[in-house]
Amino acid sequence: MRRPQKALLDALSSSTVVWGLLLLMTASVTTGLPKSRVPNYLRICHTRDPKLNDCIKDSISRLIVAMKNGSSELSVAPIDPLEIPFLEMYQGSMNASLQLTLKNTRITGLTNTEILTVKCNVVDNKFELSSKIPYLDIQGQFIAEGNVLTFPLVSSGGFSVNMSDATAVWIIYFHDLAINGSEYMSIDKFDLDVIPSDIAYDFGRVLDEDNNLGEAMSKFLNENSHEIFKYMKPKIMDELGEIFNEIGNQVLKNYPKDMLLPY
Repeated sequence: MRRPQKALLDALSSSTVVWGLLLLMTASVTTGLPKSRVPNYLRICHTRDPKLNDCIKDSISRLIVAMKNGSSELSVAPIDPLEIPFLEMYQGSMNASLQLTLKNTRITGLTNTEILTVKCNVVDNKFELSSKIPYLDIQGQFIAEGNVLTFPLVSSGGFSVNMSDATAVWIIYFHDLAINGSEYMSIDKFDLDVIPSDIAYDFGRVLDEDNNLGEAMSKFLNENSHEIFKYMKPKIMDELGEIFNEIGNQVLKNYPKDMLLPY
């Protein structure tokens, strides 16, 4: 026959284990899912609010600044500088062709973006934004291969592109995604257009081992800076759109739609 003291101790031990498990379960619900809590830099914007666009404008402005150094909580890498490991573009015609490869490109200045306007269309699942970027500094390595008529051109080295007073337009398309009984926003496409007022290029100084030719090419690039950017822009905008699409979804997947945009 078990002694009363031992029976009591056994009961208390069992009770302690049960309560311990309950406490662990409670802790996992309340503190083990930190991503379910909207961080301070994201505003909760109500769709019925007549100032919804202003609220979203403020929320996106805060998010851009907060993501400068990235977020380990949201698994988002730093965006300023933003790094693009590899980018390739080609332009060709009968008289001239150019294949340009950019490597280890770093873009600095994105978090100085000022959001000017936001138009939110929750019915069509679309956001339209306009913004100003005081400056963008782009640096990396390049390899250029091409020809003008029968004259071959080969160049490689470091490059820098400086843009100032740029206007940017974003159009973001998204859809609602059901996960475990909750609706989340998921970005389908991130269209981006950047229009700088001024552009300055420096694509190295050596072209076919001829320094004079390299300097002439650099002069040509800067005298035709906007035309050159027009050629490069589609590929760069597509790449940036994909990066921002990924970052946006990385943030949105942590919070149900009714948490960020309740009625």
